[in-house]
Amino acid sequence: MEIICNQRQRWTHKQAAEKEKWLITIGNQRDYTDQIIKGIILIMFTAGIDISSVTIEWVLSLLLNHPEVLEKTRAELDAQVGTDRLVDKYDLSNLLYLHNILLETLRLYPTTLMLVLHESSDDCKIEGYNIP
Repeated sequence: MEIICNQRQRWTHKQAAEKEKWLITIGNQRDYTDQIIKGIILIMFTAGIDISSVTIEWVLSLLLNHPEVLEKTRAELDAQVGTDRLVDKYDLSNLLYLHNILLETLRLYPTTLMLVLHESSDDCKIEGYNIP
């Protein structure tokens, strides 16, 4: 938001046409106020943090309830990363077991609604039932 405010302060009367490039417009070309822009940014930021924290909470809960999996994960981290540094993004491709734990956690406890309607591409029959 500070970037937008700084840019608006630098505008002169001659730059009125340039101002249009900085306004956020959607659909009906309605201009958004600073309050609306702040609200949108806050919602996007909060939603990203919430999803990440809920996922981490479920992963940790599942690992604590399955100590054998926790031990295997710790062994993978020690083997791939070691104990002298923290995990970084370049290590993630080597941590396959941890990756699978994350995928299984998201399967068991999805952090977003998965109520998107699904439909099959072709009609089929399963155990005598017609599936359109």
